Amino acid sequence: MITQTTRRPLFSAGQAACVLLGAGVPAMAFSRGMMQTVLAFALVLAFADSWRMARDNLRTLSRDTVARAIAVLMLCLLPSVALSLHPLTSLGIYLRVALFMAGGYVFWTHLTADPARLQLTLKSLMVAACVSFVVVDLGLTVLPEILAWVRGKSALSMGAVRELKPYASSLMCQIPIILAVGFYLGGRMKAIALGLTVNGIIVLFALRSDSAVVGLLLAVGAVTVLLWWKSPRLILVMGGLLIVPAAAIGYRMIFRDFTYVSDGYQPWFSLQVIDFHRQAIWDFVFHKFLESPWVGYGLNMISQVPGAGDHVPGINAEFVPSHPHNWLLEVASESGLIGTLPWLAVLAIIVLRYGRRFINGRRVGALAVVALTVAFWSSALFNFSIWAPWWGLTFVALFAIAAAMESRPNP
Repeated sequence: MITQTTRRPLFSAGQAACVLLGAGVPAMAFSRGMMQTVLAFALVLAFADSWRMARDNLRTLSRDTVARAIAVLMLCLLPSVALSLHPLTSLGIYLRVALFMAGGYVFWTHLTADPARLQLTLKSLMVAACVSFVVVDLGLTVLPEILAWVRGKSALSMGAVRELKPYASSLMCQIPIILAVGFYLGGRMKAIALGLTVNGIIVLFALRSDSAVVGLLLAVGAVTVLLWWKSPRLILVMGGLLIVPAAAIGYRMIFRDFTYVSDGYQPWFSLQVIDFHRQAIWDFVFHKFLESPWVGYGLNMISQVPGAGDHVPGINAEFVPSHPHNWLLEVASESGLIGTLPWLAVLAIIVLRYGRRFINGRRVGALAVVALTVAFWSSALFNFSIWAPWWGLTFVALFAIAAAMESRPNP
């Protein structure tokens, strides 16, 4: 009697989703398009594999405090969409934010359904991080041509430091997750994670990304507070870790090159700390916020308000070249207080919830969520538009991974 056996695929859609999710954010070393494409495929595969579970968990999700806060936030953003200078453009941004929120939920559901999926994702992230570091390290040292091979010929004309500026912010977000993954998996992974963390910090300084370094520094500060709460002795160790980057930032602030422009315009802060153009942008956007403090001008609309295209006195640059380089001012000017206060509430709830969970249970995933949230949103006070797809995806993908680690006890 001949029996037929059904061959199982060597690599299922669910496993492929895990590999792609883990590799997604590190793929930023190659390009924004590469990162976005990898995560898009990961989302499609994760949804195809786990949509039933995601649907069944919606009732539980509706009772979750963070989910409820996000739902309130999305409702509060609607007035700024309806009253926008260009409602269809703002609606597109709103729908993208909703898609990213839903995508993060699908990723989290997919990873928490099976411990093996989470393990595969974490290992994929570590491998992808190693590959990305090889590319970046070579590009910054002995083989700058490699950036042209993987990122296009424009990488050489722009220079490695300028070309990799967005990657620096992505890397800042990866570092706390990489470190958490090492301690979560244990064994050799812990040593690999420590090595990658050191490499990552060196790269951040090599790329001269002050916003990324500040974000990481504040994340270390938040972790220090939580560790001190658990064990005051650890404050000495974490305090030591803060000394080097703090000294390096201080050195850059004191000896950095800057141009002072005083054409009847007074900067908010010392130009040793924040450049003049950025402060001029913030001043313009803040005053526009005061003109429409409740609902703003519509999502992604601040660059379209009257005067945004005018040149700052004394320099050949616009008041709002594309975005305010500050997520809080961007959200405030575009959605008003009605949209900004719920946004701040969501972030506060996340930090307090996961901080409390770490204190009560010492799960490394909870610590990773707090570090990522502090690093991302503090760095975003100085850099890219909060509506940039790659920037939002960076947070959503890494947050889903960190939250899944918190949901699953260390193996």
